Amino acid sequence: MPGKLLVVLVLASAVGCGGRQIPGVVTPTRASPKQPTGQDRGDIEVALGAVTAAVSATLVGLGVYSAWRSVRLRQYCAGGPDLTTIEDTDPLYESVCNSLLEVDPARSAAISAGLSFAFSLPIAVASGLLLRKGVRMRREYKRVHSLSLQPWSPGLRGGGVAIGWSF
Repeated sequence: MPGKLLVVLVLASAVGCGGRQIPGVVTPTRASPKQPTGQDRGDIEVALGAVTAAVSATLVGLGVYSAWRSVRLRQYCAGGPDLTTIEDTDPLYESVCNSLLEVDPARSAAISAGLSFAFSLPIAVASGLLLRKGVRMRREYKRVHSLSLQPWSPGLRGGGVAIGWSF
């Protein structure tokens, strides 16, 4: 009997408290998407976007090379060994096409190509998003800081003010 009462109380409290909050607990409101304020120039986003674009391009290049290598290995291994004597087999053919671990090198190269292409796609998307954010931040920075005064002092005997105006 006490077990059934406990189950009923737990279920009743779960159903009865649906959508309610515990008294005294304040949950944060949803933040709106942050718009650029012109305080940051977006240099870090552009630099990270360029680095991730280079990584993505490198992975695409590796994928193309691995796919080409897979095709070449498949053609080479399908052709058979060059030497036909039983006692003296072709060492290159034996080392490339008949591995000790029974692993197909052409299949391994094809898997490598597929993984390279698969990982390059999300990295390229991230690169595009970072570059887009950096360009937006830079435009907003230029819009807010169109006129600037910059004091300068080359040494002990001088100085001045540089006026910059971007349009």
